[in-house]
Amino acid sequence: MLALYGVITILALLVAVMSKRVSPLVALIAFPVLAALVAGFGLQTSGFILTGIKNVAPVVGMFIFAILFFGVMTDAGMLDPIIDRILRAVGTRPTRIVCGTALLALLVHLDGSGR
Repeated sequence: MLALYGVITILALLVAVMSKRVSPLVALIAFPVLAALVAGFGLQTSGFILTGIKNVAPVVGMFIFAILFFGVMTDAGMLDPIIDRILRAVGTRPTRIVCGTALLALLVHLDGSGR
């Protein structure tokens, strides 16, 4: 029964967001809380919320740092020489462009911003 509540919650969330009736932020907060209350968890819901925030907070901090760090690097033009070299090497062939894109992604993730 709990799995059914989960599936219904996800489907309702998707429909609400995709039909633009609710903003994604509100939907991602409200729908799971409502589902937990409907499923009968009552006051345990606040414990679920706190546990979720504790588990997600370090990753959120890492993402905020990575976004700011790479935003500054991009604005400063530090990635331009790498991108220019890769573009010169791959040319206009689509298969090489895919490999060049994968290489650039690999280089960007060497800083440890992945999990």
